[in-house]
Amino acid sequence: MIRSSLLRRLLVVPVAFGLAAGAMVATSTGTASAAPIGTLSFYSGVNDLVFNNQNDTFAFQTDGACPTSPTLSTNFLIRVTGPGLPAAPATLVNIQGNTAASTVGSITDGAFDGPVQQTLAGFATVQAQPGGFLGAGTYTMELVCRTAFQSASLGDYVGQFTVTGSGASSVVAAVVPNVDANTTTTLATSPAGSAGWGQAVTLTATVDNTAGNTAPVGTVLFKDDGVAIGSAAAVNGSGVAATTVSDLDVGPNAITAEFTGGAGFKDSATLVATTVTVALGVPTLIRAATLSGAVKVGGTAVCNSGTWSLATSYKYEFLKNGVVAQTSTTDYDIALSAADVGKTLSCRVTGVNPIGNSASASTTAATKVALGSAAVATKAPRIVFSGTAANVGETLKAYRGVWSPAATYTYNYIWKRGTTVIKQGTTATSYKATAKDKGKKLTLTVQVKRVGYATATKTSAAVTVK
Repeated sequence: MIRSSLLRRLLVVPVAFGLAAGAMVATSTGTASAAPIGTLSFYSGVNDLVFNNQNDTFAFQTDGACPTSPTLSTNFLIRVTGPGLPAAPATLVNIQGNTAASTVGSITDGAFDGPVQQTLAGFATVQAQPGGFLGAGTYTMELVCRTAFQSASLGDYVGQFTVTGSGASSVVAAVVPNVDANTTTTLATSPAGSAGWGQAVTLTATVDNTAGNTAPVGTVLFKDDGVAIGSAAAVNGSGVAATTVSDLDVGPNAITAEFTGGAGFKDSATLVATTVTVALGVPTLIRAATLSGAVKVGGTAVCNSGTWSLATSYKYEFLKNGVVAQTSTTDYDIALSAADVGKTLSCRVTGVNPIGNSASASTTAATKVALGSAAVATKAPRIVFSGTAANVGETLKAYRGVWSPAATYTYNYIWKRGTTVIKQGTTATSYKATAKDKGKKLTLTVQVKRVGYATATKTSAAVTVK
């Protein structure tokens, strides 16, 4: 990684072992490692990537800043451990002692970046390595963050390098950690910014791998005001995932996309929601409402809403003689009683949606409420007599029959000799045959009456008087 001379500015106090250019600064503490808090990239302080030999100075860059105490200064130390070196080395390189972190130069994100005036051979010499060089193997380098005067460890930035070969001809190379690639997620909508109610809106998320060498792997979950829209969608080979939604709420909808990275990729999300404002007009009548069903006593009349644009529900009103008798948003029918006979019935429908009612309602033509259906005889009336025949002087009885539906009826009995009415009334439940009736045919007609319903009539079979 080639770094500019600006980032290679000296951020640390020059320290060397056995060099006349600066005093040797070291510590004999055996301070153990604190918890790792980040990674450290190791490279040559001479020409960035390639070590000429272990006598080159080294440099490093961390992926973040050291934690700091609000009141105390900070020590920054470097140590190297590895094959043949102590797990807790006797000597650490103190690169910046007892200085507040805010006063130490750094790159823009607060990470440290710069060369250390120490060599790997110097570390080997201090640790009494044969020949003054590190042996072949993998080594760990740590930037140790501590509070002032080494009172407490705050955490370590850790990196690794390898040594191949031995002595002056050894090759030193950084171990590049397998770190998940950063990603960025952007979101676009079509149509952009606004849509009509019920209109399909396509949401498209594009996930970019900031390294740019491979297509991201993972899924995108779209959200509307923080609520998931369906299930997560996999990104394709171009890092794109899309979904279509047609039930966005009226008004502004804050749409976001959240990418969950698969193997090798970090998560990312849209930082600023993309707003889609759904507009909804006033419901408009397309086809008028109608009245159907049985518009008669005992029947049920049905109000049909007709056809509307932009209506999500309806208000139904039934009017009797022009006066509202029933209002509902769910009941679109009405039962009619005897009290309604002769009245006019109409229904009025108003289209409704989340922003209000229609500008005008649709009212059906008025229909007169008819009488209810007449009763039906399930068993016919008959004249009842004793013996085998009706005789002069015998009192004949009226059997009114059985009527459906079961209800409270008023019965009127009409007795006839041929076509001549000889007795009638609601109490005429019997008739005494006279000499005038001898040899003649008698019949009984029963009229069944119920308020609000048509009158039913049924006549018995004729009986000859002996």
